[in-house]
Amino acid sequence: MLCQLTIRPALSLTLSDWFFLGALISVLLEIIVFNRKIEMRLPSLFVLSCLIVVAGGMLSFLNMNEKITGLSIVIRFIYLTIIWFWLGTMVLRTENHVQRATVFWLLSVAVTGIAAALQLLDPLIIPGTAPILGRMVGFTGHPNDLGALSAIGWGTAIVLFYHGKMLRNLLLVRYILLIAIISGLILSGSTGSALGAVAATALWLLLIRSKKQLTWLVIIMLTISIPLLTVQHIVGGKSLLNRLTETVIPTQKNKTTFSIRIETYEKALDTIIQNPLIGVGFKPGGSKTETGNAVHNAYIAVLYEAGLIGLIGMITLTLSSLISARYLFRKTNRFSTDRYFVIALSVSSIAFFVYAMGAPVLYQRYGWISLSLLFSLRAVIKRRTIVVNAVYSNKGYNHIALNRS
Repeated sequence: MLCQLTIRPALSLTLSDWFFLGALISVLLEIIVFNRKIEMRLPSLFVLSCLIVVAGGMLSFLNMNEKITGLSIVIRFIYLTIIWFWLGTMVLRTENHVQRATVFWLLSVAVTGIAAALQLLDPLIIPGTAPILGRMVGFTGHPNDLGALSAIGWGTAIVLFYHGKMLRNLLLVRYILLIAIISGLILSGSTGSALGAVAATALWLLLIRSKKQLTWLVIIMLTISIPLLTVQHIVGGKSLLNRLTETVIPTQKNKTTFSIRIETYEKALDTIIQNPLIGVGFKPGGSKTETGNAVHNAYIAVLYEAGLIGLIGMITLTLSSLISARYLFRKTNRFSTDRYFVIALSVSSIAFFVYAMGAPVLYQRYGWISLSLLFSLRAVIKRRTIVVNAVYSNKGYNHIALNRS
């Protein structure tokens, strides 16, 4: 239920938040009551990078009047990264656990995409939500959220569509997942999400190197996209093409989205130059610049809000993700299920980082999910490697002892 952002049973928390809290409490009770060993199998560089971002955010308190607000954002960042990722490594103990969690995540994305398609036919079909300026939202509060979670899920969906052994005998499920996720991506009208999906697709093709699969993917996308875009045009919705035009082509009345973003970046950089070390501080939705807009770029936003230290942490975090993906790619066999899941989660993570360069999504859990699952798979493989090495070591020791006797 990660992607059903508008379903909030109590205390303004989503269903996913409640499931997460339940899992966290269960693990803590296991540790306290049953003396379960606390394992920290997250990459050290990743943990360090998160702490560097936190240090930059804490230092920026010197420029903040609302320090409690800044502290709440810092705590939220730790919660979304270190705590959530650690919980994943504790709960998802085997490859099957990671694979099932991945499929359930994609189902959550697909449900939101289906909701967006229904919303295209009846704007009020989902209680508490409605299209915004002709763009669908599904079970999210904003079209950009719908587009982002669809783009991130898209990378994993295309890999599992072609290569996932878990879904090999479930052809209908594979098609439903792919169609629903494409629907969410198209109906969101988010150009940044489209760029993220393109980046994920390009990386997948680079790793797979199959022209035949590219051809089929294009055919499938055209088959789904043309009817959707036609209906969207008939009902007066705003298509990706319309949004792309608005983004780059100015009119007499309005500036383009691109020019507004560039102006915001310039104002943010002007502020940063005055004091590169200390940022302006974290705020919900991002700290606004003189333009009245928040910085829609994860790296520039962290530099603006948490200073140079925060930016170093964010860059290191990205590098640690790439290093972990490379490690898993080398540790898994070419045609194994693990290898395909590594590729799937890696390309989805790339989609997130690309999208994050045009949107303030550092504090959205749906953005980090693919990386969290990738690190959980890394922990499983690390744990398995330790066991295998221990078995071989014992065999070697017994063999030596036997020869000596």
